[in-house]
Amino acid sequence: MTSTDDRRSKYRRFTDRRVNLMLKMYEIFFELPPGKDRNQKLITAIRDDFESNIAAFVKPAADGSASYNLMAADGGWTEIAPDSKFTGPGIESLVDTHKHAPGALTFTRVRRPAAFAANVWESLWHDALGEKSMALLSVETRTDKADRIFLWLVQTSYSREWNSQDRELAEEIAALLARAADKESDG
Repeated sequence: MTSTDDRRSKYRRFTDRRVNLMLKMYEIFFELPPGKDRNQKLITAIRDDFESNIAAFVKPAADGSASYNLMAADGGWTEIAPDSKFTGPGIESLVDTHKHAPGALTFTRVRRPAAFAANVWESLWHDALGEKSMALLSVETRTDKADRIFLWLVQTSYSREWNSQDRELAEEIAALLARAADKESDG
């Protein structure tokens, strides 16, 4: 039997990486009850796998406003409190883009898509994400019964092109999170 220190942390093949992360997530789901501790362990596992500077789960504010509350985060956010809200035109445009383009959305600061006005685009990278950022992968959970959440993977230190495998894995993670949330809302 090998210890956890002997396990390979970098995988040459995407399938090995995918299986490793999904097994970690299933272990967390089976070992911990729903709540902050489980969310924290999940987001840490995801950030470690994607090697992003920051990873976070955010959910729409309960008050019906256009803001989003931080559920769990891991990584380099220095000024973000556990009960932080994300709001502003950059966040609104990001969420609106998810309505028109389901699945994982990837952005780099240097390439502004037509869906964002120039000032809104700049606000997303400078203010809305809580820290100056260079790249973002955002995916929404598509739940049937439970409240939706977003998974954000943020690069602050350098620009990053998220590849198709990163997007595919993020979408698979979002599907698993949505399934777990719907199952928890049943009972």
